[in-house]
Amino acid sequence: MKPAEIRELSDAQLVEKLKEMRAELFNLRFRSRQHREEGHRSRPHGAARPRDRSGEVRCRRVGPKERT
Repeated sequence: MKPAEIRELSDAQLVEKLKEMRAELFNLRFRSRQHREEGHRSRPHGAARPRDRSGEVRCRRVGPKERT
């Protein structure tokens, strides 16, 4: 909204608009939080990442294994 539009609103309209904006902000935060948590669901809760004997996290190879 533009400042001129806000100035034209009555007190009751401002209160209603404030309630709408707060509800919208809550929904945006909720969806953002939910989206961030979806990335953590790729592994079961509490499952450890695979590690090799040295304790380093293993990475999956994308291409064929190189022979030396």
